[in-house]
This record gives sequence, C-alpha cells and structure tokens, in this order.
Amino acid sequence: MAADLQDPPSLVPLLLSEWQKGAKIVWGVRAKREGEKTSTTFFSRLYYQLMNLLTTVKMPPSGADVFLVDRDVINAFKEMNEKHTSVFMTLAWLGFKQADIHYVKQARMSGRSKWSLRNKIKMTLDSLLAFSDVPIRAMSILGFLTAFIGFLYAVYVFYSHMTGSPVEGWSSLMVGILVIGGQVLTAFAFVIPILALMAEEKQISEIVSADRFHDLGKLLLAFIMLWAYFSLSQFLIIWAGNLPEEIPWYLNRLRGGWQWIGGGLILFHFALPFVILLSRDLKRSARRLALLALGLICLRFIDLFWLVTPAFSPGAFSLHWMDVVAAFGVGGIWLAMFVWQLKGRPLIPLHDPSLAEEA
Repeated sequence: MAADLQDPPSLVPLLLSEWQKGAKIVWGVRAKREGEKTSTTFFSRLYYQLMNLLTTVKMPPSGADVFLVDRDVINAFKEMNEKHTSVFMTLAWLGFKQADIHYVKQARMSGRSKWSLRNKIKMTLDSLLAFSDVPIRAMSILGFLTAFIGFLYAVYVFYSHMTGSPVEGWSSLMVGILVIGGQVLTAFAFVIPILALMAEEKQISEIVSADRFHDLGKLLLAFIMLWAYFSLSQFLIIWAGNLPEEIPWYLNRLRGGWQWIGGGLILFHFALPFVILLSRDLKRSARRLALLALGLICLRFIDLFWLVTPAFSPGAFSLHWMDVVAAFGVGGIWLAMFVWQLKGRPLIPLHDPSLAEEA
C-alpha cells in the first residue's frame, strides 16, 4: 500500500476479511482513479488488457496497486529469485487462491509520480518476455515468411544464371571458411550475454564463476583473431591472383561507400575488440563482456551484409528494408528453435566434476 494516502487505510479490514475467508492473495482493484490524466488511465488499462490477452496470467483489467499476501505466498516468491519480471504478475502466476475488492483511488495530494515512461516500457517488456510466448511465435512467423521469400529469390538467381545473366563478381573458396569461422564467433558472442543474464539467478550464479567468463572471453578473442586471419587470407588470395574475373569481388566492396563499411569492420570488428579483450579484468566482468559480445553480434550482421549486398549493388551503397527484415526474420526462426530446444534440456552439464568442485 502506498504511503501517500491515494490508497485509503480503510481498505485494510476489507483485505483482511477476504484473507480470513481463505484467499492467499487479495487484490485491491481500482474501480476508479481520481485526479489522473486520461492518457495515464488509458495506457494503464491497455497494459492490463494486453497482459490478459497475450499471457497466461490473468490480472484485474483496471489494475491493482494494493494487495495482501499470505506468508505462504511470500515464501514461494522468495524461492524464485527472478530479476527481470513483474512482481504483480509473478504473484498471480504462483497459483494461490486469489480474491479482490474494489475501491476508488484518491487523487495525489502533492508531488509527482516517479513512475517514468522508461520504467513503464521496461515493465511491459519484462512481463511479455517472462509470461508470454507470443513474441517468439511472432518472430517465428516473420522468419518463416522471410525465409520463404529468400528461397523464391534464390530460385530467381539460379534461373538468371542458367539463362546467361549470372550475378557479377567472384570469390575464392576462402569465403566459405570465412563465413563458417564468423558463425563460430557469433555463437560465442551469443552465449556470453545469455550466460551473463542467467548468472543473475541464484541457482546459476552459484555455479558460473568469473573464471567461466574469463575462459569465454579468451575464446572470443581467439576467434576474433581467426576471423581477421581468414579475412586477410581472402584478400591476399585475390590480390596475388590478380585475375580479371577475381578483382571485381573486392572492387565492388572498395568504392561507392562500401569502403567505409569495410574500414569500419577492420576497426570495430577486429582492432578495437582485440585491444579491449587483452584486459583480464574485462574478461572476468560478466556485464562488460556481455556488452562487448552484443556489439560483436551486431557487427557480424554488418559483416555478412558487406559480403553479400555489394554483388547486387556494386555501384553505390544500398540498404533495402528487406535487408533488415531478413536479419530479424531468419534470426527469429533460429531464436524460436533455440528457446524451444532449451526448454527440454538442462541449463548446466549434468555430472560435470568441475562444476561440482566450484559449487
């Protein structure tokens, strides 16, 4: 209950009455909100209606600011240790018997609310990601449609090649190795922020130590260097060959604005991460290492974009909306499969003696 008297103390006996009847959670549902802006009331109702529609947790449609919980509920809540979630929805999700009473929320006597727009957006995202599979399903559908369109375009490119108008340019066999090495780098960059997020939970934090992040940081540094080696090898092979059918591959990527992306990749995909990851302290910091890994994931998309797109737009830099949608669409399919597989697998290796020693 808030201490500014917007929620009247006279509600306490009513809450206790429902608790004595057997309810473990008693909600004080806002029947009316006095002194509130129309926009505040509208977005509050919209939030609760969206949560009831998109999640499996049912909340009062007009919202609840006052509640009474039994000691059994508190004990169960303390066992969860989740951080990025909604307290109200977590309490409702626990499954205890619930009841509600209705009251009129009074106008604020003085001051202003500290509940900023940023906090509201964060709570909405946390609620959706914690209690709904709709975002993952939406990304899967978008990914399937994008992948299907990509397949149709691949058929078109093959048909164009067979009819005498192939895609211009040439690349060595090193491109395949470069792409594979880049995907391994992406995998390590993806694992680090996921593990850093999981390490905030009590059960995982007792097992995942700074040494684990230190090892992942060293692997990340190694594959950054390997990616740079593959990229340089690709350049040297084409440079040494100096054949007319080979040179356009790099010429298309060193003019028309594409050269700035190439230079940016050298700086931000190799040089800067290489220098940063030389720091032992950074590699042992889960938060800072995760931020670096997220940046590398973004740069991996830019690298793939630089490898592929100049072949279709050799004259000048070009960014189509489908380039962005394809990244989210195909990524959505992969992420959906990852989450689906993750639900049925242990989060840590079972019977690993090294983990037992750390615990």
